[in-house]
Amino acid sequence: MKSVLMCGWAGIMGRVAGTGSGYECKPKGYYMSLSADGTCYLHVSTQKEKIEIDSLLTTENASNITANQWYTLMLRFSGSTITGFVDKIQILNATDSTIAQGMVGLVSGSRNMKNNIAMFDNLMIKSVNGTPPSPSGFSQKLHPIYKHILK
Repeated sequence: MKSVLMCGWAGIMGRVAGTGSGYECKPKGYYMSLSADGTCYLHVSTQKEKIEIDSLLTTENASNITANQWYTLMLRFSGSTITGFVDKIQILNATDSTIAQGMVGLVSGSRNMKNNIAMFDNLMIKSVNGTPPSPSGFSQKLHPIYKHILK
């Protein structure tokens, strides 16, 4: 997946096992974010009340990251090993077995409640050593949470 950062951060998600119910709800799954300053984070989010909802697994700095540029982000899952890449260079590596399977997703946000602009292009899902997942169509039974936004 390619993303362009103008400010704030953009990222990808994996093994998303639940999406929550609305505003400010963090999906249950793993997400890797890349900030315009080059800081890369890998989080796991559980949505469980008695467990910290969002845990930082690891963070590193990716070199030569600037705003207004396209970057290719990739997450690789192999058992409990999670590896994050920026422009095909391994940046993050963590071991966690909280969530075993789930969907993929895109995510963006900001630090300190500042504006965020992130664009995404060319999302690709590939299986490393197995059968590639089949594309699925949009279910006609699903409805967006925020209907007033889609006018």
